[in-house]
Amino acid sequence: MACMVVGLGVVAHGVRNFLLKFWAERVKHDEDFLADFRGNSSMVYSTGAMLTTVAGGDALVSLIPGVNLPISSLGYYLFALLFAGIVHELGHALAAVFYRVPIQSSGLFLTVLYPGAFVDLHEPTLSILGPPERLGIICAGVWHNTVLAILIFFAIYTLPLWMGWGYTQFDHGVVVLNIMNHSPLVGHLWVGSQIVSVNGADINDGIRGWEQLVWDQVVGERDTGGWCVPHTSIEAEALTCCDITPSNPLGPPNVSSQCFTSQNGTKSCLFLNDVMRTYQSCNVKQDCQKSVTDHSSAFQKAMCMRPYILNRFIRILRIGVREGGEVRDVIYLGDPREVWEEGSVRVGSLQPRAWFLPVVLPYMMERLLQMASFTFSISVALAVFNMVPVFKLDGHHALIALLDWIWTKNKSRERGKIVVRRWIEIASAAGLGILMVDGLRTAITS
Repeated sequence: MACMVVGLGVVAHGVRNFLLKFWAERVKHDEDFLADFRGNSSMVYSTGAMLTTVAGGDALVSLIPGVNLPISSLGYYLFALLFAGIVHELGHALAAVFYRVPIQSSGLFLTVLYPGAFVDLHEPTLSILGPPERLGIICAGVWHNTVLAILIFFAIYTLPLWMGWGYTQFDHGVVVLNIMNHSPLVGHLWVGSQIVSVNGADINDGIRGWEQLVWDQVVGERDTGGWCVPHTSIEAEALTCCDITPSNPLGPPNVSSQCFTSQNGTKSCLFLNDVMRTYQSCNVKQDCQKSVTDHSSAFQKAMCMRPYILNRFIRILRIGVREGGEVRDVIYLGDPREVWEEGSVRVGSLQPRAWFLPVVLPYMMERLLQMASFTFSISVALAVFNMVPVFKLDGHHALIALLDWIWTKNKSRERGKIVVRRWIEIASAAGLGILMVDGLRTAITS
């Protein structure tokens, strides 16, 4: 009974907010001002009778894959939907066994993309039970979903506490958790590597700092600086690497050296890593008027050489990686979006306190946390909306049992009971329908 009251309360609250929003929009249209009636909690539903809740605005929002539900999260969501449904039906089954009601059949189903579970009880045996026993079986599903939601809530909010026993926060960089096979940094970074800087700028804000520094390279202007390269090194190489085309913006794929050019147009093929690690930086040729030290000879005159890059998206990233007590530089020449986008390098801010703890465990927990958050939302929705007295939902059967409990078997009052039930179901269906339509509208227009 309490579950049904909560469900009706949520529907009534949602309809009230919808009417307030509708009135506010009319006022804005007619008198050009808008009263803000939005709150801090929201309800989100998926197609069908399953409804989920998340934080947002005071409205129902339909979950539409590719719109407000990322395609990458669709698998987690469908699994959570199936798991919450199994727990729900398991509650009905256990209660039926307790009250000695035979289970005729049970199983799983898949309707389009909606996975679910079902339990078919022996209707004649169920019908001869008293109203309290029937309510016990009907409400067992939402009760199990409520318990599941409480357990997930507890696990999510205590996760930092028990993860802190084995892992510590890495404040001055990020830890590499995973590298995709297509990442340009494969072979240069490893799981467990500590990234501490990007182009000389320290990472001071964990994951956010790493993403910001890489993103700055995506949207910022390219560094036009170069390096003071001795004349002897410039004249030593052929110019096969300078055959740059739109399809090969870094030169021929079978050439490992990089094309460099000076202010006066002199070109040379040099190895980028060697140049950056060996020679001092420069911005104009006057910076190289002083002599520089060359490893193969004494002091040589130098020229300010910079990479010859025509593609406006290509940048040089100098990624500082700490190994032991030293920092080495990983030089990346290419489009920074290949590093920043699509999770080619997965990083975290936790590092293990002991050598035997896997560095990827927080990454795995993050995936489980995403699935758990979906399961929590769906479980709360099942516990609330499934008890709304609407046809085909548990609330419909609970309302019948509740009215049987309240009304006696007096035939003269049977008609009144049917009228009350029908009006309650009509009002509940109308309210739930308004919320679902408003949720679709909000999802499409937001």
